[in-house]
Amino acid sequence: MKLAKILVGIGVISTLAGCGESETAFTHIEKAKSFKASEIDLKLIALKNAVQLEPKNAEARYLLGETYLSQGFGVGAVKELEKAYSFNYDKDAVIPLLARAYILTTSDEDVIDLSADFSVLSKESKVHYLAYKVLADIRTNNVEQAEQDITLAEQILPNNAYALLANGYLKMAKGEFDDAKGAVNKTLTILPEQVDAILLLAQINTALREHAEATPLYLRYAKLQPKSNIVILLLAQSLLQEKKFLEAERYADSILAAAPNQPLANYIKAMSQFELKNYQKALEHAESALKAQYNQAQLKLIAGVSAYFLGNYEISFFHLEDIVKFLVPEHPARKMFAVSQLQLGMVDDISETLEGFNSTTKEDEKFLSSLSYQLAELGAFENAKEVAKQAMAETPESAEQNMRDGILKLMLNDPSGLQNLKEAVALKPDLLGAELALAYAAIQSKDYDQAIEISNQWKEKYPDQPGSYNILAAVYLKQGLLGEAKTALTKSLEISQKNAFALLELTNLAMLESDKDEAKRLSSIAVQEFPSNANILRQYFSIHNNDEAFERIKELYKSDENNQAIGMLYTELLIKGKKFTEAVNVIDAYETSVKTPKKLWQLKVISHSGLNNVHKAQTILEDWMRVNPYHVEPIILLADYYSRNKDTDTALNLVEKALRNQHANNNMLKMGKMQLLIDKGSVREAKRYFEEIKTLSMKKYVAQGIEGKIALLDKNYSKAVELLTAFYKAQPTSKNAILLSSALQGDNKGPQAIEHLEAYLDTNKNDQNARAVLASLYLSSEPNKAIAAYKEILKQFPNNVLVLNNVAWLSMEQGALDEALSFSERAYAVAPEVVNVIDTYAMILLKHDKKSEALNHLAKAYDLSEGKDNEVTLNYVEALITNSRLKKAGEILSSIKNATASQAKRKATLQNKL
Repeated sequence: MKLAKILVGIGVISTLAGCGESETAFTHIEKAKSFKASEIDLKLIALKNAVQLEPKNAEARYLLGETYLSQGFGVGAVKELEKAYSFNYDKDAVIPLLARAYILTTSDEDVIDLSADFSVLSKESKVHYLAYKVLADIRTNNVEQAEQDITLAEQILPNNAYALLANGYLKMAKGEFDDAKGAVNKTLTILPEQVDAILLLAQINTALREHAEATPLYLRYAKLQPKSNIVILLLAQSLLQEKKFLEAERYADSILAAAPNQPLANYIKAMSQFELKNYQKALEHAESALKAQYNQAQLKLIAGVSAYFLGNYEISFFHLEDIVKFLVPEHPARKMFAVSQLQLGMVDDISETLEGFNSTTKEDEKFLSSLSYQLAELGAFENAKEVAKQAMAETPESAEQNMRDGILKLMLNDPSGLQNLKEAVALKPDLLGAELALAYAAIQSKDYDQAIEISNQWKEKYPDQPGSYNILAAVYLKQGLLGEAKTALTKSLEISQKNAFALLELTNLAMLESDKDEAKRLSSIAVQEFPSNANILRQYFSIHNNDEAFERIKELYKSDENNQAIGMLYTELLIKGKKFTEAVNVIDAYETSVKTPKKLWQLKVISHSGLNNVHKAQTILEDWMRVNPYHVEPIILLADYYSRNKDTDTALNLVEKALRNQHANNNMLKMGKMQLLIDKGSVREAKRYFEEIKTLSMKKYVAQGIEGKIALLDKNYSKAVELLTAFYKAQPTSKNAILLSSALQGDNKGPQAIEHLEAYLDTNKNDQNARAVLASLYLSSEPNKAIAAYKEILKQFPNNVLVLNNVAWLSMEQGALDEALSFSERAYAVAPEVVNVIDTYAMILLKHDKKSEALNHLAKAYDLSEGKDNEVTLNYVEALITNSRLKKAGEILSSIKNATASQAKRKATLQNKL
């Protein structure tokens, strides 16, 4: 063992002013010698006066150094004794004292260098010097030399006090504490006030954890060496070990008052404050000591645990991260580190942190169960299951343990949890939590008899409580027996009006019965009984939907803006009122973390989207995905955003990354990937991936739909028709109707495609997407039906430019020029810079013989298309010819390239008019 180095550091006492004219250095020295041991200040003044008169007076320097040393002021002693040595003062007197002064200032090499004068010393001084040289040898890791020096000292003076002290140093360094203690006690028998022996004995007792014996020795040393700061710290540390925290702090504070960054003092303060549960101060002092690289492991533990208790999980993680691997699996700090990881979203690392952790107590079981619950709430079900394995006993013995295990299993979709809850109730029939959990689980699993049995038992056990009727009502609601549910809820409310469940459900039933007055009455009672319940307030606003209801919620939010549930409700109302700026200000004030509920994230996205801040909404989704990668919603929303913006590759990469990581078993994402591959037109990849996922438990018609889409993509139209027909029959949605019509068209069954969409629209008259597809099918064969379909669409979407332009062109071709002009003018008013709109408008003007106006518009359309649209170019040439601009018409006509057969024919016709 390496003996700890003694650190000393205090300020130098200012030199006090001078002497009388008749005084000499000699008289001041003699005066100093005459003072008692207790008159230190007077002695120092006299000796300083002597030095001031004769700076090179060796005796004055020696006596001043000796006095400093007697007080434990090592720096001052070194300075004066080195001067005495240089002025040739008696080496026999100076060398031992200078060696000790060097020890106090940790100048170990200087101690060893003094051996050059060893031969001139007396036996007593040699042994005295060797005691300090042995300590210097030990502190410079030269134990072999220390042993040789001790042998020499014992040869010179076998039972000398300093030879015994030297032996004590060596035994201490070797960890032979009992032998060290024996040697030092012999020293003190010979020299009871030998301060270095007193300090060494205190340190030996500390090493032996005999702090009650160490403390008075440190205190004794401090009285004999009042200028020694290091002993104050050692004393404080010893008091700390005795759990005398306030006394320890008092000594540490005395050091910190002069040296606020002193590491050992800050360490003592951190330990004391931690034991006193003042975690903020413990953290501050621990971090101050850590800056000086002092005792890092212990201080990091204090800092990390203190930060944990303060709820500062980021700081806790920072400090514990470096030491957690050295802690035994059962150490409480490991549990704290795991919770910090959870709070910071580092979910994947928790299993490693708890590796080897064995649940041996009920507290351990509760901790692991709670951690597993929280992981499940975050959506990290696989991680939750791993932790749950450690939490759940193979054969739970108590009702409470069965209840915990049962609830945990059900959260993780393990139906055997129902049996645990039954066993909990069997073991302890009056365990209310287990009965309630069992009733809820029974209702969810449609085991209504079990739930009704619990309800009947509660009627007998708790006749004055509404719970039995609430359970019964929940069963009836699940079964769709609304009348029976209403009866049960009414009885529940009769027992207690302080009954949120009954009030909410009765209000809902009143609304279903269109009894708005009763709904308002019940909702008003609910708000009176539960004025800050967000669910009740939401229902209250939906029923009353007036300024009073809005102001009630607004005032509640203003009274406590930190109430997240009310803040989210208020944001919902602002969004409904399209007050998006206010909504953003409210919802963005809440900090987000891995535990932020999905609803809050969604409200943030909706609020910013309402301001048309698409980039900000996208950033929020990316933040959501980063903060909680276990929520699938931001991935789906982002993928949908990219897909709608025709960035299928980015959407696909996003979904594939999620499937490689936290959402490997998410069927929704797998189906999303399938659709994206189809959207991308990747036939080969789509076929391959379908083979991979068709083993999923998907319904037959879903598989038919996927295969049908792939067949359509692969232009295998007959197969597509067969599969998509089955898919449409199972799910007759707009999208599926349009898909089937596309397959029919591809299979050269145009009339059947039209019949199919007409039949669909008979029962879905407001589906204008399907109607637009039907209108496009009418174009070639039944233009009047196409016009009628477009007009029907315009009733719902009067400013749809594409429809307006199509119906204008069709009307023109049918000779209905006035109607054509009316529709075209409407289209042009909405989109005056769109080439096709301008082109249609101009051609209708031309038909109306408004030649000049038509030419101006076609010139604009031609310029916007940069001459690359042959149809527009041909129309422009026609207008030029009509306006007698034949030369220009010829130039433009000759520039047309890559014309289709019909375009070439028209080009020739126009050429003949030149």
